[in-house]
Amino acid sequence: MATLQQFKGIRSSLSSDQQSSLYEQFINDQDGAINKMISIATEQGITMTSDEVLGYLKELDNDDEFDYIKLTAATLSSISGGSRGGSGNC
Repeated sequence: MATLQQFKGIRSSLSSDQQSSLYEQFINDQDGAINKMISIATEQGITMTSDEVLGYLKELDNDDEFDYIKLTAATLSSISGGSRGGSGNC
């Protein structure tokens, strides 16, 4: 079982671009992003479950630790409910 400190250590070992990429993947494919995070942890000799990853992400989000993640325009648009083309009607 991994600790929050180990999870933070894994996160800090990633570049800001890698963190942004994972965050964007999480928005579009939550299971895929969680599996990627577990894979990264495994490469560093740390074992964690998907439930642990979700718990740590919620805790970091509650602590506002994702406020400065850079996102692409497409991801920002999908988060904010941007137009999906056509007439702009939802």
